[in-house]
Amino acid sequence: RRALDPRMPISPRTLRLPIRSGTPAGRRLALWMINLMPGTLVVDEGRDEGGGLDWVELHVLAEDIDAAHAWAGLEHRLGRIFGS
Repeated sequence: RRALDPRMPISPRTLRLPIRSGTPAGRRLALWMINLMPGTLVVDEGRDEGGGLDWVELHVLAEDIDAAHAWAGLEHRLGRIFGS
């Protein structure tokens, strides 16, 4: 709806957030599930050079979408399920 309604605010941006999930299943499920959040889409994932933190890059349609908070909450809940 946001993309088609001219009254809705759109200010697309990308966010790079750390992936803290310790299990491959938890990580993959989090990457799939965050796409279900309206206005949010995974566009890339990777690892910082030098073997640092894994990261996910999210495309967000507007600044009022708190994707960082949603991502952290999702990882926390899945961590409790998968034991990481």
